[in-house]
Amino acid sequence: MADDSDWTIDRIAEGLRSPALRNRFLSELNRTPEGSLAAAFARWKAVAQDLEAAADQARTLLADGPSALLADESVDITDQVLTRAERLRTRAA
Repeated sequence: MADDSDWTIDRIAEGLRSPALRNRFLSELNRTPEGSLAAAFARWKAVAQDLEAAADQARTLLADGPSALLADESVDITDQVLTRAERLRTRAA
């Protein structure tokens, strides 16, 4: 993963993955007053970082194979995933 200082508008847009989210991000930045740009950038950077971390976790789980996903000591984290997804949606709003 790149250094924390390497975040650019382009990197955030790529990290958002979804064309709809990218458009929303770029539209928000274009409409944000100069004094609020840093806060808007930081909010979207956090969303992109969370999405990158989730993608990294998914790649790790997939690399470990199905047995890593279906271990005998499996824990249902559906509520955690839904809560995190809602947090991401709220943060992007």
